[in-house]
Amino acid sequence: MADNDVPRVLRLTFEFTVPKGLRVNIRNTRRMAAVKALVAAVEALGAREFPWAQTMTVRHEWMYAWHDETEERELPPSPQNGGFAALGQDDLGLNEESGPWTLAQLQRLGAKELRAVALDVGFGRTEIEDDPEVHALIAVYADDEE
Repeated sequence: MADNDVPRVLRLTFEFTVPKGLRVNIRNTRRMAAVKALVAAVEALGAREFPWAQTMTVRHEWMYAWHDETEERELPPSPQNGGFAALGQDDLGLNEESGPWTLAQLQRLGAKELRAVALDVGFGRTEIEDDPEVHALIAVYADDEE
């Protein structure tokens, strides 16, 4: 499949929040007029600023947000996301020969880095020294939920 055969989507999300306690009844006709005006404005800007797009999808939702919770979670580092796993031992200033991680090297790392090494070991992306203390240390961080 050629690069230009892959579907591409630019998604922007805007939410307009009415402050809690605002004593106003927002009538359906006024809300729909606002939606129509906002869609027209975005459509005009989109055609000018992102001329490669052929269509625009509009999702209109009106709701009471009794509970709204958004949480950002940090995913484990990997070579693909540029995290710790993308770094080699030399990049960490360990200046050791490449090979299995040793106890001395692991003891110089912080908790976040140790979790990343434990994850890499679990997925077979790196090796550790065949030493019971090294295995015990990695086991602690492999089960660590942070």
